[in-house]
Amino acid sequence: MKLFNLNLKRYKYENYNTLINYCHIIFQSISINLVVPFAQIFAKRLNASDNQIAMLHSLPAFFGTIAIILSILIYAKYNNKKKVAAICYGLTRFIYIIFMIIPFFPPSFRSTAFVFFYGLTSFPSSIANIGWQALIPEFFKDRDRAFALSKRNSIGTFTTLLVTLITGNLLHFLPQNDMQRMLLYRLFFFIAFIFGLIEIYIFYKFRLSNSENNDISEVDIETKKADSAMQSGLKTLKSNIKTVLTNKPFIDYVICIALFNIVWQMGWPVLFSYEYNVLHSNEFWTSLITIVSSLVQTFTYIFWYKFSKKRGYDLPLAISAFLLSLVPLVYAVSTHMYQIVLLNLLSGLGVSGINLFSLNNLYEVIPKNNKTPYITFFSITGTVTLIFTPSIGIFIKDHIGFFSTLILISILRVLASSLFFVRYKKNRAKSTQEQKVNISV
Repeated sequence: MKLFNLNLKRYKYENYNTLINYCHIIFQSISINLVVPFAQIFAKRLNASDNQIAMLHSLPAFFGTIAIILSILIYAKYNNKKKVAAICYGLTRFIYIIFMIIPFFPPSFRSTAFVFFYGLTSFPSSIANIGWQALIPEFFKDRDRAFALSKRNSIGTFTTLLVTLITGNLLHFLPQNDMQRMLLYRLFFFIAFIFGLIEIYIFYKFRLSNSENNDISEVDIETKKADSAMQSGLKTLKSNIKTVLTNKPFIDYVICIALFNIVWQMGWPVLFSYEYNVLHSNEFWTSLITIVSSLVQTFTYIFWYKFSKKRGYDLPLAISAFLLSLVPLVYAVSTHMYQIVLLNLLSGLGVSGINLFSLNNLYEVIPKNNKTPYITFFSITGTVTLIFTPSIGIFIKDHIGFFSTLILISILRVLASSLFFVRYKKNRAKSTQEQKVNISV
């Protein structure tokens, strides 16, 4: 373990955190991408139905919503956000061990069990992610944050590429029968658990900007100040909701992102069902899709970062949403999996923009102090919509067919993405007006 015991005390905290940031995302990406990219295929190998595939999206959202609401109380009670997040990351990775024994369950119960436990992972991971998002401003100064996140995303997607390439090819070409394939899945689940433990160890090495001895006792000063102004229990929750709802720029942004999430998430199980049931996808094609998307994201994060330096965060978010609106339309006319792989050149560009600018836009409309309630509320909007939208997509597909459903989803996405353009023009006009007032003064 000498690799992780390097003496880095001489570095300033932001330089130290930059190195830790790179190491953390590498091990996190390995742990996650040994499991998540192949979850739907694995469920299909367990004879899961299309409705169960939709539940692979909905159940994590359901458990995640409960977790996010509880996280308000948890982070209000416990000052050490980093310790809470680390524990929750650990619980998430432990569930990978449960995945290993699912093939020993009765055949009729396997797919149901996997869908349930896969959804359950979202409970601790959602609490951990809230802590991570709240800690980002403490790990990186304002001037360094966008670059740190863009580099983190680039490294993460590149790691995803390598892991998915190796995993997908091994799962497709190495096994000679289904029994061997299940054995290989179980091996990958165990490896993901081990890398998850290392990920957590590295995460705990992050330093806060306001603490000199993070290894012994890390007290989040910001949370401590917020706690002194709030009462415990349900009163804390009510106080936070009241505070959040009075921030009009934040509410406007949440409405835009929530409406887009609804039509974006609606298409996820439909697109996979089209790949698997119509175009006969497998682990090999799944890995290729992920690889192409990861490559595009790796090279476009820096592009988006430079573009945002000139045009701000509003316009890139609107463009990214529009690009994702075109994806279902192209699916509707695709007849082979290689066309879907090529399509990810477009979707990867949109996903990288959404990932980068949805969070940066959020930070622009929330106060610097007491950020956790706003981040929590923002996260809830995404998870609440995800509870029911995948099932709606499958329901529509079952009644009007693949082609009509894909066209409908594409149209709805275009309409939703137009709200981001309206928001961009509104914010630009407001900024211009404020500049004129300042000049006149």
